[in-house]
Amino acid sequence: MRLPRITPSDVVVTSGASEALELALTALLEPGERVLLPCPGYPLYSALMAKLSAQGVPYSLDEENGWSLDLEEIDSLCTPGTRAILLCNPNNPTGAVLGREALEGLLEIARRRGLVVLSDEIYDKLLYDKAHIPTASLATDVPIITFGGLSKAYLACGWRVGWLVFCNSHLMPELRSAVLRLADARLCGPAPQQYAIAPALQGPQEHIPEMMKRMRSRRDLMVRRINAIPGLSVVEPAAAFYAMPRIQLPGVTDDEQFVLSLLRETGVLFVHGSGFGQKAGTAHFRVVFLPQEDVLTTAFDRLEAFVRERYPL
Repeated sequence: MRLPRITPSDVVVTSGASEALELALTALLEPGERVLLPCPGYPLYSALMAKLSAQGVPYSLDEENGWSLDLEEIDSLCTPGTRAILLCNPNNPTGAVLGREALEGLLEIARRRGLVVLSDEIYDKLLYDKAHIPTASLATDVPIITFGGLSKAYLACGWRVGWLVFCNSHLMPELRSAVLRLADARLCGPAPQQYAIAPALQGPQEHIPEMMKRMRSRRDLMVRRINAIPGLSVVEPAAAFYAMPRIQLPGVTDDEQFVLSLLRETGVLFVHGSGFGQKAGTAHFRVVFLPQEDVLTTAFDRLEAFVRERYPL
């Protein structure tokens, strides 16, 4: 695995990875232009597209194949107005990690179509079993912008420290220049917090495997409990702390109403899957399995009782 040569001028430090995404999309897009977005995907992506009067075009992640890519669908969605493909790897909300074959296939589409690849990799160190492959390590002839930050692996939520990295920047000099001008107009990223970046990335990393050991136990608990409830199923997440269980219960066609009813009756709150996008005709909810195991156990006990009482199978 070889990463492209990166210089300091190829890196922009921002107020969180969200600002980095906004800078890149603002510099890239004119109103009406298109970006392919993962579905399910982080809602900020579509919100930014709406803000810019651009068109976010969802491409489906394949639940039957571990939430991987349907490359034929992605290729078919490309038009002359398409400027970029955005991927979130590891993924929020599914916890999926893309393999080399899927990434290389996506890069081939971008290469052939002349597209920029926007690679959100903020969960890249929160791994269970699969290795994470940086998108930029697989191509020297495709313009790739990678996004990251301190909030996840370095437990710095709320510090608002993120960045974007221009990979193969010689292929996108105008885009890079536009992003830098936008960044200059915002003066700078949060100065005190920037001092944390080098110690975080270059310092001891022992907290990450220790954290992921605890998270693995919580993930396994979540998978075991969800899959034991009739009418619910979940693809085991390979990274991060999210999962996207599927609802296949009689009469449930609106997952938002499902989670609201669950909240009112049990006090347990999940996020409805339709808030992240999903394949037509399916229903899901997102689980965040960060709480301690006794809290998770209580939540899943209440979920199971709710489902068995309301939807006997």
